[in-house]
Amino acid sequence: MSNIVLVLQITLFGMFLIFAAMVLLWTLLSMMVFVLARVQKNPIDEDELSNEEDNAELMRKQAVAVAVSAALHQRVLAGPGRFPLPPTAFVSAWQAVLRSHILNKRGAVR
Repeated sequence: MSNIVLVLQITLFGMFLIFAAMVLLWTLLSMMVFVLARVQKNPIDEDELSNEEDNAELMRKQAVAVAVSAALHQRVLAGPGRFPLPPTAFVSAWQAVLRSHILNKRGAVR
């Protein structure tokens, strides 16, 4: 019975160490994010910010226009749609042998 108690104590101690390490890492990461966010704050002029947003919006519109024109050009080059080929009538050797056995039992079909 004492072996089971010892095993349970070791398991609980191991679990405690794992969770303690996770909490420690979580705390360190959140502190680093907080400190780096304060250090990297620099005031940006609102004019520069709006100008950058306008440039980004213009680039997005140009990218969409290029994508649409490329898609339309691709559709024109593709031509009419093609129907897929019907499935082939090929059978495997195993299927051919089984079918020939069935035909031999029943006789020729007229």
